[in-house]
Amino acid sequence: MRSPSQIFDFTPSGLRLGRWRGTTYAIGWSYLGLGAVLFVAAWWLKVWPGNQDLPWLALVVWLAIGIVGGLQESAHAVTAWLLGGKSRLMMIAGHGGAGQYRIFGGPRQAIVAAAGPTSSCLFALLVAGILMFRGEASLWQMLDPLRPPELVGRLNLVSIGKVVAWIAITLSVVQMLPLWRCDGRTLLDGLVATFRPHYTPSARAHAATVAIGWIAFAMVGLSLAVAMFEDRQGVPRWPVLAAVGLVLWMSGQKVDPRIRVIDAKHQPIGWLGARRIRQAHHREIREASDIAKLDAILDRMTQHGADSLSHADRAVLKRASAALKKHSGKS
Repeated sequence: MRSPSQIFDFTPSGLRLGRWRGTTYAIGWSYLGLGAVLFVAAWWLKVWPGNQDLPWLALVVWLAIGIVGGLQESAHAVTAWLLGGKSRLMMIAGHGGAGQYRIFGGPRQAIVAAAGPTSSCLFALLVAGILMFRGEASLWQMLDPLRPPELVGRLNLVSIGKVVAWIAITLSVVQMLPLWRCDGRTLLDGLVATFRPHYTPSARAHAATVAIGWIAFAMVGLSLAVAMFEDRQGVPRWPVLAAVGLVLWMSGQKVDPRIRVIDAKHQPIGWLGARRIRQAHHREIREASDIAKLDAILDRMTQHGADSLSHADRAVLKRASAALKKHSGKS
């Protein structure tokens, strides 16, 4: 029995940019609203001494979120295409990519969901590695999602690189959490469908809700442990972990609209399956051509002997013999 096909069905609430080859491109209202909040706050705070570059920093943060979100969506689309799926919506939201893809089965759903955060994580490592190679900062200082980078002086290429690396790794972590409308939620649903293929959609949703509850409980416990042992001089991290645990618990009570189950009679073949079909088709054509030549070759060999056969005739006989042995072995 075939597994149901999965469709990430998140109807966008945003600005549609157009449609090309069956894919809709859009910018989410959350991304536009986040930009408005950043610019208004930066414009209001720039009157304070030393904050003259805040509007430019807000622009860098907003563009970095858009670039990383576009990178995540591109990774989703390419991975879905390689696995026989199809991209239906590519949208940039305030928390990164929030697209819609048609993909078959739990394992492929999990792979496509993990492709987005993985791509932005690799991008963050690349940018941070370049800055670390230049001796600007340590890798952990730039890739700690709980602490934004400390920027000193005027905005320059180094500080922009630090901001971009931090935004990329932060969006990777956010997308990997099993939050509502995040890749982590879709990944969790795909893993449940992979290891429990006999589950109905309602049973799979219940199992995902239970798993999210345990993850939220572990996150709250981790926040308590961090509150007991972390350095008191720096900015505390435990409130962030506790807030994430609370949001996880609240998110687990809602059904993610990006995940909808539909029936599928045939599994998509993907590019590798299409290549195998082409190879089988060419092989059948070659075997049919060899069979058509076989009678003439045998007649010529009977009349003039085996020495009269050319290299091409011998190759045809060899392929026909191999095909006959293969078919007789199967029977």
